[in-house]
Amino acid sequence: MIILRRKKTIIYGLVALVLSVMMASCQPGTSDPLPTRAMLEAAPTAEPTPILLPAKTLTPWETVSSSMTAYQIERWTFPAAAGDAIRLRVASPANVSLSLRDDGGVLLGSGTEISLSLPEDGTYTVDVELADSERANYDMALVYTDRENPFAATPLPEVVGVPTPTLGFSELGKFQAELASDEPVLAEITSGQAHIYIFEATAGETVSFQLRAIGEGDPVLRLYNADADIIAMDDDSGAGNNAHIRNITFAEDAVYSVQVTMKDGGGYELRAITGEQTLQPDTIITPTPFVAAAYAAPALGTLDEDERLQSHVPVLGELRSGSDFGRYSFYGLPGEVVTIGLSPHSDSSVRPVLEIIAPDGSVLATASGRTSNANGAAIVRNITLPEEGAYLIIVTSEDGTAGSYTLSYGVGASYQESYVGDPSEGETFNRTLPAVGTRDVYRVVLHAGDAISVAVNPGANSALDPVVELADSEGNVLYRDDNSGTNRAALIRYAQVEADGSYWLRVSDAAAQAAGDYSLRWRIVDAAPTPTAVPVASTILRVNDSVVQGEYGFYSFYGYEGDRMQIRVTAADAQQLDPVAVLLDPSGQEIAQGDDDEGLNPGFSASLPADGTYTVRVNGYLSGGDFELTVAVVIE
Repeated sequence: MIILRRKKTIIYGLVALVLSVMMASCQPGTSDPLPTRAMLEAAPTAEPTPILLPAKTLTPWETVSSSMTAYQIERWTFPAAAGDAIRLRVASPANVSLSLRDDGGVLLGSGTEISLSLPEDGTYTVDVELADSERANYDMALVYTDRENPFAATPLPEVVGVPTPTLGFSELGKFQAELASDEPVLAEITSGQAHIYIFEATAGETVSFQLRAIGEGDPVLRLYNADADIIAMDDDSGAGNNAHIRNITFAEDAVYSVQVTMKDGGGYELRAITGEQTLQPDTIITPTPFVAAAYAAPALGTLDEDERLQSHVPVLGELRSGSDFGRYSFYGLPGEVVTIGLSPHSDSSVRPVLEIIAPDGSVLATASGRTSNANGAAIVRNITLPEEGAYLIIVTSEDGTAGSYTLSYGVGASYQESYVGDPSEGETFNRTLPAVGTRDVYRVVLHAGDAISVAVNPGANSALDPVVELADSEGNVLYRDDNSGTNRAALIRYAQVEADGSYWLRVSDAAAQAAGDYSLRWRIVDAAPTPTAVPVASTILRVNDSVVQGEYGFYSFYGYEGDRMQIRVTAADAQQLDPVAVLLDPSGQEIAQGDDDEGLNPGFSASLPADGTYTVRVNGYLSGGDFELTVAVVIE
């Protein structure tokens, strides 16, 4: 039993020894402790391996545009010969660089611009890499510096990219070339596309930019500064609706960009012209000089059977025998007052009789030379017409007499008139009304807005009861008075006219019963303001565009301190668009505005407080539609 107990003790000890050895082999040593969570988080992450994209061919003299993401390499290849002098440039708003290698992978150059002579014949590789951005667009081009551009007729960029600061061409359009002073560029563009050119200017330099369509295109031109902020634009202010940005004096040394678009696409010519250009005044349509209408004396003649009598226009007729008659007509309106006169003509012995027949066939009035007390004339005075229609006048004679006669009718209290002349303003004009049933006519020349007064007084011993009328050049009565003055005097106290022209003062007897002496005096009560001289201006911005209801259109131009600008917006269809225009200064503050200044169209002037880019904001008042905006600078 003792022996057995010892054997168990030995066995247990051996097992314990084995287990202790095994556990010791699983424990970490003191020089290599177990990793903690903090140690695991601090462990460095390996950089991803850049992905090499499939190689593409780079064609000399052509600008290529592409985009890439971080950890990508875009590879371009091109064949070349030993000694070729090349230049590679890239432009991008992000940090994009180039690496040029030969056939054997030897690095020949790197950066955003590489210029060198190639060492040997072969195929060269250009790798484009993005350093510190998630995604970027870029433009790149390869040119030869030891030879002329073979595509000069349709220029492709010799220079791609821009000096610092870099412009974001991807936002403004597709880069084309560097624009040199006074060297035109010819190119073509499609509708919806934008071309970008760069122009390096020095402070104080004045440059104009002209964009001319080749063919039927409609070009639009915009100029941006180095921060891609617009400086000026134009659509149609150039000849033939071409675009022209005039006399931009650059404030600092910088690289500027010029954007070309064309509404329907097509060919164009772009040119930068250095030096200040003389502003040419707009073509001014000279209004037809105002010529006062002269008095036209009614011609005495016969009347055809199918013609009607006209007011105060006499006609000549003849009764060949005592049984002969004449038949005439005139058209009348209900309530209209007319006077009709029939007189022997010249030395005629006819004793006239007239009869007025209404449209319903009833006899309205009769008169004879024997009873009219008008020196042998037969007169129907101041009859009121009962209805609208054609009224007949039957001419006969008394006592079997025959001979020639004159007949006329007139609206009002006279049937024939005599032109007297042009009485001077403010002077009293004395006159004798020559015969019963007649009226005197005077001409006064007035301007729109003039207001006059007219007084006609009967002579001391005259039986005349004068009536005065002011009529326009078409004969329409504007003002009339009979007895507003004292002692039967006629007085128009205030009569204002709306247009330039000849106006007629007419004087007659109220009852067509008397003739006699009177005096006439007229004067200007309120004179229309003297028109100010229209300033000579030159359009620097013209845009044909449209605006949607609830939205704004913004149009920029460059102006100088003290410039006086004329701004006008004209709706293509006033039934669709009621335009509103506001002028914003370089800081975006409103300095002038217009609404319904010329009908519904805004037109206003403003003087510019400082040099800088100004903006015209256009919108429709609860409306939208097409319009034309013009901005002109006063040059005289």
